[in-house]
Parts: sequence; C-alpha cells; structure tokens
Amino acid sequence: MPRSDVDALIDLIGDPRELDRDVQAFRRSAERFSSDRRRLIEAYPKQWVAVVDGEIRATGDTLPAVLDELDRKGYPRSRALVRFVEKNHRKFIL
Repeated sequence: MPRSDVDALIDLIGDPRELDRDVQAFRRSAERFSSDRRRLIEAYPKQWVAVVDGEIRATGDTLPAVLDELDRKGYPRSRALVRFVEKNHRKFIL
C-alpha cells in the first residue's frame, strides 16, 4: 500500500498534537519576553534569562551559567528561549 502525503508529513514533523503543544509552549515563552520587558529589566538587568513554557527557569551573569542551571534543573535546552536583558532596546534592521 503506498504511503499517503499525510503519512509522509507526520514522519517529517512528528505527532501533530505534540507539535501543537511545542508551538504553544514557544508562544508562551516568547510572550513572556515581550509582555514583561519592563519587569524583566527591573528584576534581571544585564543578566541572561531562560524561559521554558512561559516561566523563568534560570538566570545568570553568563550564558554558560544559565545553560548549566537549565541542565541541573532538568529543563531541555531545546525547549528554552534565552535572552540577555538590556536596559536599552535595540532596533535591528534586516
């Protein structure tokens, strides 16, 4: 029996329900950085902040320190959004 395009797509991206959960977790984390910017600046100036599933899970002065803390706490790096919190907002022109 020939494989359908849907079967090939599922092989490529994985279980659609799991993919949806991952996308929603990413959305929550991205929203945390954008909606809480002022609070993050006040609480974590000039620090690295890691967010997993919309929650701050690690902070530190260096990126390696934050990654080590994520590892120690058992959060997969692949699910974390990590950002350096600066007081000045930078604009990027692409």
